[in-house]
Amino acid sequence: MRWLESPDLSAVLIAFFAMLGTVMGGGTITQLLGRKKAATEKPPEFAEVKGAIVSSKDIDRMVLSLDAFTAAAIGMTHSINTDVEAKKALTKSLTALIEAHGGNLDTIRANTAAANAVATEAHDLRASIDDLSKELEFQSRMKGRRDE
Repeated sequence: MRWLESPDLSAVLIAFFAMLGTVMGGGTITQLLGRKKAATEKPPEFAEVKGAIVSSKDIDRMVLSLDAFTAAAIGMTHSINTDVEAKKALTKSLTALIEAHGGNLDTIRANTAAANAVATEAHDLRASIDDLSKELEFQSRMKGRRDE
């Protein structure tokens, strides 16, 4: 077992496993030895992109759609800027309206508080009516049992 003690054993084992991996992976010995393909071959029609096989035509379509999206986004920035300016103008006019009719603001707030109070009373009244209707239904059932 003298061959196990050889200083070149690690190099031989690495070369053996590299050759075995290349052959088992579908490669050839020339690929293992590092011979490159001739530059005259045309580029492959398919390419691997993040694990997916995509044709060059599909890539061209993707680029065109991304360019169209970019153009649409640039067009939308103008619309967004116009919308922002319109909202600023609306806010400014509403602020001016409130300042011009500041006396009415207190009246509006008082009316809102009164309306909320009425709504609360109506809600409480509805709950009371529901309770009374259940009580009357219960009493009529009890009366029906006594009459039998």
